Amino acid sequence: MKSALLRIVRLLGGRAITRCINALVRRVAAFTHWLQFQVEWGMEPAPEWFDHFLDQYYVWPSTRTPLWLER
Repeated sequence: MKSALLRIVRLLGGRAITRCINALVRRVAAFTHWLQFQVEWGMEPAPEWFDHFLDQYYVWPSTRTPLWLER
């Protein structure tokens, strides 16, 4: 199964197709983490703790500020 999938990916363009897919996945992850942030922190009651995956997938790519790692 694994080798068949690799053959198909190579036929479709190999590196280029996987890079495009991964870029799309990163954009989807950033959007869904932004949406989670808006839902959790944009209305009452606010959560008791902050989900740092929001930093990793939403804040970090846009700001490149490592403050959440330094806490």
